[in-house]
Amino acid sequence: MMTTELPRNAMQAVCDYWTGTARSVSRDWFIIIDMYGGKNGKIPSVASNAMSYAYRDKFLYMYELYDRVPSGSYPANGLSFLNGWADAFTKNLNESQWVRRPYITCRMEGMAQPANNHKPGHVYQLC
Repeated sequence: MMTTELPRNAMQAVCDYWTGTARSVSRDWFIIIDMYGGKNGKIPSVASNAMSYAYRDKFLYMYELYDRVPSGSYPANGLSFLNGWADAFTKNLNESQWVRRPYITCRMEGMAQPANNHKPGHVYQLC
């Protein structure tokens, strides 16, 4: 998931989800936040037909949400926990401020196929 910004009310929603829900989850979960773009960014300097990276016209924050179980089965409510994080990050943003297109390489129930989440016609460059 990517956003172009995270205004104060969106950050508050993230903090509320952490304190109200996520702190009580005992599984191994974490979030990685990466930043892309800007005037010195490398991605915008590469031709758009040279790679599968679709979002090159904005400064972007990418949120990678992880939740795992070290042994046993993943719980039935696990995906709803991750979706809760995604909703916390995005519910106070308009559609132009975020992209919910995970760059996944495996198929999980309830998630789209990877081919639908990359720049059209460029998925072959991932191999």
